[in-house]
Amino acid sequence: MHNIENHTKNRLSRINNLPAFPSIMMEVSNLLENKSVTNFDLVKIINRDQGLTAKILSIANSPFYGLSRKVSTVDFAITIVGFKELKNVLLTLTILEVVKGNDSPHWNRKSFWLHSLLTAGMCKRISENTGYPKIGESFTAGLLHDLGISAIQKYFEKEFNDIYELYKTKHSNHLSVEKEILGLTHEEMGFHLVSKWNFPEPIINAIRHHHSPSESENKTLSSILNLADYVASSINMEGYEWDDELNLDLNIIEYLKFGTEERLREYIKDLNSILLINLEDLKDEID
Repeated sequence: MHNIENHTKNRLSRINNLPAFPSIMMEVSNLLENKSVTNFDLVKIINRDQGLTAKILSIANSPFYGLSRKVSTVDFAITIVGFKELKNVLLTLTILEVVKGNDSPHWNRKSFWLHSLLTAGMCKRISENTGYPKIGESFTAGLLHDLGISAIQKYFEKEFNDIYELYKTKHSNHLSVEKEILGLTHEEMGFHLVSKWNFPEPIINAIRHHHSPSESENKTLSSILNLADYVASSINMEGYEWDDELNLDLNIIEYLKFGTEERLREYIKDLNSILLINLEDLKDEID
């Protein structure tokens, strides 16, 4: 097992050492370091990349931001997302683009993006409801939480298919099958990647422990992510079945101060209602 793990880490290092992110990301990052930067400055650069523009608009238009009118310009989208969080959002979108693979019989890119966006939206909602102060940080963690799965699908294609087939055969859970075949889980792979790309420590820990908040150094954000992922995974989407056996860590009752399991279950029902109401609008945004 140790040799398999080392082999996987070596292959992961090649992802870490990819050429620098697209120049547009570097330009935006440099601009955001300038305190006098304006929306106009950022819009001129972002509009040069249609894919990036579409993703930013889909985030700003997601129902979790609660706007009554459609966001149709990057300028307005930047206002909605906010300068403070824009850099993390752009870095996240760029990373997801870097590790984006092609559709396959067991993988659908739109379904993966929808699940990521649903989880991010739930993170935002839970953070607001529980008083977690860094709402943008939790949204980013939601977008990136399954980065490791996307990396497996693109860079470990044979192992990805082996994991899928073994999971279906053994009726086990994905984490144990990932460990058996790769020596690492998708949590651990995502952790290695975001660590190399210098994300804030709470996000790094939340991604590493989104299935097991009890083991995280930042139990609050990891708990928010575990709960958000659990709710988002309640929707079975074609082409994205990776977390269909996700377990809720009941220790989040303590970490998020729900008091009792009954109160947590009632809250989950409320979140499910919100998610289902907004799901079709969200699908329209990413089609």
